[in-house]
Amino acid sequence: ARPRPKRPAVLSPSETVPCLDGGGSGIRGRRGVARSSATMAAIMTMTSDSPRRIALILFTEPFLFPPTLHAASILAERGWEVDLIGLRIASVPQGPLEKGINLLYFDRVRKGVALRIQFARFLAWCAFRGRSRRYRAVIGYDIMGAAPAWCAARGAGARLVYHNHDLV
Repeated sequence: ARPRPKRPAVLSPSETVPCLDGGGSGIRGRRGVARSSATMAAIMTMTSDSPRRIALILFTEPFLFPPTLHAASILAERGWEVDLIGLRIASVPQGPLEKGINLLYFDRVRKGVALRIQFARFLAWCAFRGRSRRYRAVIGYDIMGAAPAWCAARGAGARLVYHNHDLV
C-alpha cells in the first residue's frame, strides 16, 4: 500500500502565545477552530534537523502590511531564513529588507477574471515552493493568504499558522 501524504502539522490550542507584532492572529487548531493571541513565538522554539526556513505568504503586496515586515525582521534577527511571498503592485514603494529576508513576487496583481486564474496559479506555485524549499512553518496572512499557505505547508509537511490583521 502507498503511504498517505503527510498533513501539515498545526499548532494546538495549548501552543498559543502572545502576538509578536501587536496585530490580531490565530492558529488553526486540529478541529479547524481559529485561536486568537497566537503567533510565531511557538515556531521560533521548534527543534528539527531541517534548515530554519519559514514562509510568510500574502496574496497582495507585502509592503502594504508593515506588521508583516516587522514579524519577518524579528524572525530574521533570530536566525530564520524568511521567504516573504506575495504579488507586486507597481505603485507601492519598496523599502530595504533585513539580511535573511528573501522577497519573492509571484506576479503583478491582475484584475477581473484574470485575478481568479492568477489565484489558482498562485496556489499551485506555493505548493511547489513549499515542496522545494522544505519550510518548517508557513504563515498565511489574511483570508486570501490562507489557502496558498495551506498548499505550501502541505507541500513542505510544515506547520501552518494563520494570521488575520482585520480581526478586532
